Amino acid sequence: MTREPLILIAKDLAGTKWQWPGITVGGLRVRDDIDLRSSVSVSLAGVNRVGPVKKESASYWFDRRHIEQFDVKVQSVRTIEGEALTLLRIPDLKMIEIYG
Repeated sequence: MTREPLILIAKDLAGTKWQWPGITVGGLRVRDDIDLRSSVSVSLAGVNRVGPVKKESASYWFDRRHIEQFDVKVQSVRTIEGEALTLLRIPDLKMIEIYG
């Protein structure tokens, strides 16, 4: 729907339920497990309903060699069903060139 480099992700306590990558992110897909350092773990714990936009290490979301050199911007919201919907933005297009 947009040319912005982003991925919409639904996670629950078991991990990733689905992800909808934007058309410009290439083959990038988030990891299935949940990194407890990521803001989505706070949303799933029920601490907040709508979290702020945060800058996080890309290694919290992607399982690729040396990806920790990049950051992503994420915002999560907890749903009534106990899931967390996360909008993940990739601000550095070099990350997509290398890993996408």
